[in-house]
Amino acid sequence: MTREVKLYLGALAGIAMGALLLGKAAENRRLLAERDQIRAQLEELRGSRPRLRAYVRQGNGQPQALEVRPQPASARPGGGEPFEITDEDGRLSRELTARQRKGEYIARFDDPVAYKRQKQAIAKGVQMLAASNRKNLAPVFARVGLSDQVSEQLQAHVSKINDAAMQAEAALMQLETARVDYDSRVQSLLSPADYVLYKQYEAAGPARQQFERLERFAWQEGRTMVGGERGSLVAIIREAEAYPKESYLGPYDGLPVVAVGKENVLRNAKHQLAEVDEGANRAVRLAAERGLSKRSIGLLRDYYARDIQKRSDEIQWIQDPKTEEGLRAGALKRAREGEEKLRGTFPAKSE
Repeated sequence: MTREVKLYLGALAGIAMGALLLGKAAENRRLLAERDQIRAQLEELRGSRPRLRAYVRQGNGQPQALEVRPQPASARPGGGEPFEITDEDGRLSRELTARQRKGEYIARFDDPVAYKRQKQAIAKGVQMLAASNRKNLAPVFARVGLSDQVSEQLQAHVSKINDAAMQAEAALMQLETARVDYDSRVQSLLSPADYVLYKQYEAAGPARQQFERLERFAWQEGRTMVGGERGSLVAIIREAEAYPKESYLGPYDGLPVVAVGKENVLRNAKHQLAEVDEGANRAVRLAAERGLSKRSIGLLRDYYARDIQKRSDEIQWIQDPKTEEGLRAGALKRAREGEEKLRGTFPAKSE
């Protein structure tokens, strides 16, 4: 019998004795209510899972032992979904700690304990903002003549936006933390001179990717490249910045840029077209100035001419009103087909 169970049983005995000794009905009712509450807590204690020793990585990357006990929903800050550490969570957390000690990088949300804590924190934040939204938005929507139902729907929509924004912030924090940690480790492993060389290699990544596309274009067109000029072409493409600047996948790149909605997508596509067009002109000019062969200059010019044409055609396609009509019609058709499939899978019951 654990210490907690003994304490609860002792409390039960004390309350029962108090109820016998005290004759006042009101006092008896209060004591009996307390007894029932303790019984309920005792049942929860008996039915709960054993305490689990989990390891949670802190901001400094060092593991810290953490005693975790399941809590009732009423005791959890902010309520929301239950925050429970399972045996599997503990096992994986310990495994990640061991792998981290051997040099493997463990991202923050690889740890299920940290992930669940973050999820609960976001849920609590959304709940807090929802109360503020109700206080601030409901009067505004009422003043402009919206019904209570529509007002509640819009407030729920804002809560979804709050939730998505907090999740995006958490993901970006994990991304930037991983990049900072990566750069710190690379610096610790390399000499200053080698670190500079490596950073130069990373900086040339977009140019190398563009050169690989140039190679594929040459292969598709049945054209050969001048072997001795490959390095020069990469250097020219990099110096001319003949590629879209929005690169975000690497350890030293920027953040993702998301375009949603026709106007935003168009603006982004036109911006990238301008970048490639200007960079292509500079690249062809540099290739001529540096004495590259006519074959390489012609290949460079033809590749970028096709790339620019494809981007221009895409912009025209987006701008065409028929495109939007077709997309809407296609979405409506797919929705109807999905509804028909559901009806076939779950036929309506006859009365």
